[in-house]
Amino acid sequence: MAKRKKTTEKRSFWSLECFVLLFSFVFSLVVVNVFGLLSFTNGFLLRRKVLNETSSCNDFPYSTVVDDQTQGCWAPKSFSKTVIVLIDALRYDFTTPSNETRSYLNHFPTLYRTAEEFPENAVLYSFLADAPTATLQRIKGLTTGSLPTFIDMGSNFGTSAVEDDNLLLQWSHLNKSIVLVGDDTWDNLYHEFLNPIHSVPTFSLNVPDLHGVDNIVNSYIYDYVQQDHWDVLIAHYLGVDHVGHRLGPDHPAMADKLEQMDNTIKKLMRLIDEDTLLVVMGDHGMDKKGDHGGDSFEECNSALWLYSKRPAFKRLNDERNDVNTVLQVDLAPTLSLLLGNPIPYGSLGSIIPEPFYYQGADKLAHAENIVAKQIARFNSHYKHKLMSLQLEDIPENATYMERYAIDHRNSRRILDSYKGIWAEFNMSKILVGIVVLLTYAICLAVVLFSRPTLLVVTKSLKRSIPCSYALAAGINVLCYLCIPLKTMKENIVLFVCSVSIIFCLSFSTMIAFKMADSFHLAVWDIFGIIIVILHCCTFGSNSFTVWEDKIVHFFVMSFGCVLFCRSCIFKSPEKRIAGAFYSLVFLVLQRLSTYITVCREEQGNECNVTYFSNFQIDIPSILSLSLVVSLGFVIPLILREYSSRYYGRPQPGFTMTQCLIGFTQTLVSIFWIGHFLLVNIPSLESKLLPWSPFLANSIILLFGIAFVWQVVQLLTRREEKISKKTGVSLYAPEFFNCFVVLFLFLTFLQRPLGAFSMVGLFIQILLLIELSILHANIGVVFFPVLLGLLSVSHFFTTGNQATISSLEWNFAFIQSNSLQNQTVSAFFMLIHTFGAPILACLSIPLFASCLRYTSKYDLVKKLFSFTVSFMLYKSAISGSSVAFAALFRRHLMVWKIFAPRYMLSAVCMLTDDIFIILFSYLFALPIFLIA
Repeated sequence: MAKRKKTTEKRSFWSLECFVLLFSFVFSLVVVNVFGLLSFTNGFLLRRKVLNETSSCNDFPYSTVVDDQTQGCWAPKSFSKTVIVLIDALRYDFTTPSNETRSYLNHFPTLYRTAEEFPENAVLYSFLADAPTATLQRIKGLTTGSLPTFIDMGSNFGTSAVEDDNLLLQWSHLNKSIVLVGDDTWDNLYHEFLNPIHSVPTFSLNVPDLHGVDNIVNSYIYDYVQQDHWDVLIAHYLGVDHVGHRLGPDHPAMADKLEQMDNTIKKLMRLIDEDTLLVVMGDHGMDKKGDHGGDSFEECNSALWLYSKRPAFKRLNDERNDVNTVLQVDLAPTLSLLLGNPIPYGSLGSIIPEPFYYQGADKLAHAENIVAKQIARFNSHYKHKLMSLQLEDIPENATYMERYAIDHRNSRRILDSYKGIWAEFNMSKILVGIVVLLTYAICLAVVLFSRPTLLVVTKSLKRSIPCSYALAAGINVLCYLCIPLKTMKENIVLFVCSVSIIFCLSFSTMIAFKMADSFHLAVWDIFGIIIVILHCCTFGSNSFTVWEDKIVHFFVMSFGCVLFCRSCIFKSPEKRIAGAFYSLVFLVLQRLSTYITVCREEQGNECNVTYFSNFQIDIPSILSLSLVVSLGFVIPLILREYSSRYYGRPQPGFTMTQCLIGFTQTLVSIFWIGHFLLVNIPSLESKLLPWSPFLANSIILLFGIAFVWQVVQLLTRREEKISKKTGVSLYAPEFFNCFVVLFLFLTFLQRPLGAFSMVGLFIQILLLIELSILHANIGVVFFPVLLGLLSVSHFFTTGNQATISSLEWNFAFIQSNSLQNQTVSAFFMLIHTFGAPILACLSIPLFASCLRYTSKYDLVKKLFSFTVSFMLYKSAISGSSVAFAALFRRHLMVWKIFAPRYMLSAVCMLTDDIFIILFSYLFALPIFLIA
């Protein structure tokens, strides 16, 4: 009787209604997830408060005013004009002599040689930047004398005008003509201050173009220097930065580019007059791969060179800790006093002493005292209480040099204090975000471990909807009356978020009460939960977070060993041999993948980089290229084997799919071989570079055609009954073909060595599918958690780390030599960076469809539980990284370790949610539910 009742319930199950309700639930979970992460982010990564005050000539920090303002507002000016040459990513060691033999050494000797031979005419510094070391943030820091905020990193590709007081605003107030030639980031930030007639802003994000911007700058700069339509001339070169991003610093192209810059500076030295200050500097450095954005020493250490035709500098010996090092925030106050304009109001830097010490110790002390008074005024207006900061008083009988030293130390202490407290955390938003994320995880856990039937789920969902809308409407009315929101957009966001939160809470509460006596944890579920808890706890230690790639590898290997041991106790010899063999292959592939490494700075000498950002003529590159070529032959064979295994013959449309994949993969091989030749034979650049985007777009189009063709085959195939012999879902082969096409597309968007990792992940997923069939009663947590861990492990082995500097920006340009369409470029960057997690998400329907069932009802139930379990693991990891980032918000390593890891977790979880909805619930589920 019970069996007949259960069968009747399954038959009464309405597939369309089930789809709508299940999709609504999953979508609501994603909304709750997004709301929690946004709330936490708004509290944790606030922008610093911007003061509207600006300095002026009459607003002198002292109680007295300079008599003759025509010769300088706050101090007598030393120069009337300046040429600022910004060589993007000019690292300090690019300009100094060395006995080593590297491509970036000894090709830019003019700066160091001139500073040594003519110390009164030139001085060279190590120019230390503050993180994040992105160009936009560095330009802001250079012109305002202030510090960037971490969240501003995201605005590097969507620039907006600077609101702080800055050098260009001060120059414009004095009617100085400012001319820009080069990087258009300056135009995006300071458009209203630039001379509209003579300025030539140039598109800056065309990384594959190594010479275009530099050639444009040189075509204007030499003529402009000899004309008089400017007071400040800014030339921003990008070639060094683009060579670094594309080829790395240790490449012959870098030597050629540095020699070009050296010749440019020599020519400018001859052309400027004696009343012009020539400033040559880098905005940041670059790491060993040529990237930047983080806070490693190589990324922060750029160069600054000041030059004057007449004597203007005097070395300050032994008065500072390092006479050759200055901070980038020091440039704004130094240029302000040298050119006779007020110091920007928010400047926190000190003066660079050499040009003032040349005028005498009294002028040096006076200039530093002006800076100290300006910083003290800013601090008093900013209302930041330096309770524990002890500033030194200047004795009345102190010498000028003692006065300078005390003012300098006091200014540095205030600067260091602001570096430590600038992020004003909003604890209420942080706590709201954590609570919402906790709610999200609890809802998932209740649904997963109560194990309700789909009928119970759908009935509970239907009852939750009216309650959710009613309560959400009441909350919105209450908020509108008590705390009126500013815009309709805010009201809509509040309504959607409140509906989603109440919906999920009410649903999980109903399930908990209905299924209170059915909560059950299998032994292997407990094992999976313990591993998840251990993984979450690792984010409580900066050392464990730094070595997460090794820890996750250990967890995956532990799962593999459990599968091997469990397979060995099967009673059936066939199952025992198959399970043991699959487990061993899984373990071997996981072990091999760990030889592909990208190191982060904190790992030091304990880690050796094997993942090559650039192709070199070596064994790893040759092997990786061979793998890419072989995929065109191997993948069609895998497709044929998989299809014949379940049906005994190829399915309709199989030949077309096989041909498309083989042809497309051949083009992929040509693409990466072309890049290999391009890197190792620079003379081919002009011939091969223009064809690269065309070939990439052709490959992307063919992958799209192959996917659409397979979807058509899936939707138009004849309805067949599920095999009684195998019990396999009739949709398994078609979904496998779709999965393979998407896998090859994701592999194409990886470096060939990263393709090793992606192929390993692909084979491991197939092995897990077979093992999940053998171990069908292992629980609802084991395989989803293992799949999640596997995706994290291969995230690291595809050339990534939880650091900004590990981002492979070249893939933003794979389909174009420019970044005009930033949405498309961002999409390819996302797909490249999270290729392994995305592949894991795409495999979820395959796990469900390849298991042996006797009805679609059971198949949909398995898909739902697998999805919920996978999302629960991801939410646990993300929630843990969020909680520990909040806990360690005052930790020394918060912006270096904990904040980047939380950002990685957040972006990865949102990406997973999007692809799960797209592929599992908008693509797979409706097909599963076709009558």
